[in-house]
Amino acid sequence: MLFKKLFPTVEHSVKYNPAIDGLRGIAVMLVVLFHIYPGSFFSFGYVGVDIFFVISGFLITQIIIQKIRKGNFSFKEFYRNRIRRIFPAMLIVLMFFYLIGYLFMFPTELRDFSSHIVWSGFFAENWKLIIEANDYWNKNSIYKPILHYWSLSIEEQFYLFWPLLVIFLSKLKWRIEYLIILIILLLFIIPQFFNINAYYHSLSRFWELLMGGLVAVIVTDYSESKVIKSIEQYEFVFLILFLVSILVSFGNNTYNYYKTMLLIISTGLLIISINKGDKLKILSSFVLVSIGMISYSLYLWHYPIISFVVYYLGLKVKGIYVLFASLFISFLSFRFIELPFRKSNSYRLSIILLLILLSIISVSFYTEIKNGLPDRNSIQKFKKYWNKVHPLTVDSNGLLLLKKFKYSSKLNISFVRSSSSDSSKKYVIILGDSHAHLSYTGISYYFKRKQIETLLLGNNGCAPYSCFLKCKNDDELFDNYKILNFLNSFNNNIHSIIFITRVNYYLKQLKDINEIKNCVNETFNILSDLRVPVFFLIQIPQVVLIRPSPFQNDIYEESLHIYRSKYINQREYVPIIKEIAKKYRNIHIIDPESVFCDYEKCYIIKNDTLMYYDDNHISVEGSYILGRYIVNEVMKVIGTNNDTTIAK
Repeated sequence: MLFKKLFPTVEHSVKYNPAIDGLRGIAVMLVVLFHIYPGSFFSFGYVGVDIFFVISGFLITQIIIQKIRKGNFSFKEFYRNRIRRIFPAMLIVLMFFYLIGYLFMFPTELRDFSSHIVWSGFFAENWKLIIEANDYWNKNSIYKPILHYWSLSIEEQFYLFWPLLVIFLSKLKWRIEYLIILIILLLFIIPQFFNINAYYHSLSRFWELLMGGLVAVIVTDYSESKVIKSIEQYEFVFLILFLVSILVSFGNNTYNYYKTMLLIISTGLLIISINKGDKLKILSSFVLVSIGMISYSLYLWHYPIISFVVYYLGLKVKGIYVLFASLFISFLSFRFIELPFRKSNSYRLSIILLLILLSIISVSFYTEIKNGLPDRNSIQKFKKYWNKVHPLTVDSNGLLLLKKFKYSSKLNISFVRSSSSDSSKKYVIILGDSHAHLSYTGISYYFKRKQIETLLLGNNGCAPYSCFLKCKNDDELFDNYKILNFLNSFNNNIHSIIFITRVNYYLKQLKDINEIKNCVNETFNILSDLRVPVFFLIQIPQVVLIRPSPFQNDIYEESLHIYRSKYINQREYVPIIKEIAKKYRNIHIIDPESVFCDYEKCYIIKNDTLMYYDDNHISVEGSYILGRYIVNEVMKVIGTNNDTTIAK
């Protein structure tokens, strides 16, 4: 009784099967847990989208085939139903988070977010992500609040042509299931031979929806066959196969066609096995069916909730709170937004929903071309802190210089930038991770003023410490041995090396103090062997970055700094590093404490300049302040002597 009150029965175009909603519940929870706990035990959770594709293809094809065979299929009715099913919750989510972005985002952030709303509104978010070369597993993906609309875009693209194709195939003499199998095979094979994005491209995903369509044809036309009846008797076996096919993707951080094929086939077989019976009580359980019924709203709401929480609280988010908040909001969305609209058969209402979507697209497009509305009243007091610019990761000078020294194009480097491509000059090498990348702009500027060139070589989240010379980051394996080998061959052109990393990030991964000492010592030994002056930058303070707020009349002083005592706690390894550095005559420590801190506080803003890009990376403006200090410290040691090579 309580269940029926909370989740009223909805009129369905095909016979309702609660086990399908249970399967939806599993799919959406896989995705949600994957997004809340990335890189954790739920590393396989992204496959929930593949399960959704099969279910969607199955249900939509059932509807189309049944109506075609009854002779009452109507394109007008089909797309009306799609609009009333998809648009209401989607529009509310887009409007709500656009408003949040309008109130709290910096202009550059709102501009980029609005651009994604435009593409999502046209159901082309997957193409936007392809254009941006966005990797689904990249840590920065969390800053794209509606990135997950890529899958909704693919489904809607599929719905545009699939009814036409089903009608066409139905009129041919060949059996429709054979034709669908042929199309599936073609779409599965094409991406293997053409350079298209495996994860986001429509052609690399349509076959999954078509597999659901094939299942719909099978259960419609062959429900009384011996094979289907046998499958129905072994639903528990197919449930086990389904679960195993999910788990084989454990630890994956890239899309695998063959593992996906296994999952798609096992999902299809499971749907066939549960299509008529209800022996698998677990799939029809209250919890899974309830989650399955709110799965569409949950899918729409959970990712922007996670994204905006990360925007304001950083990456260390209490996932359980986000999970329950997402479930609660999604239930309200299902109960009071989805259900009322799904009960309406009005074509006029569908047109109104379409016009609302066009209005959202128009407002978002205007916001994008106006660069994120920099004159918003809600953030006027933050005007001087707007410029959140992410510098280039790779430039032509850097690539040309590496090419001249025959650095293999197959080698994987995140950050390659240089102030020159002249192979006869000497270069300061800025070596490290994303901290080196974000510091490069200011350092290279001040060295250029002294007629000294710079070359940035670094890998994101993977610095060349002896204990982390090879590391997996997102879907890439970074091999810092290769960078160090290149430096050996480039040695005659090296002026000096500046080693910049997020020190604690690496050393905290080690087990004990002896392992930490060994790692630092071996790293310094590797750098010392290059026989040039090496400057090791102590980690900058990690802060809590201020953000716009319309509810704040002024920027509170406590938002502008952290207490120095907190920074001291972040420097737990500095005494070890300084002590080990004394053993090497060409290793020099640069401590940025005086750049950021006085006796009591470490400042986020200095000389009216926002020093930070996020809570632990320097901003471009901050790189000039830090860069000037670093260059001065380097020049104190090496002076203006061009011969910087140190005899071993």
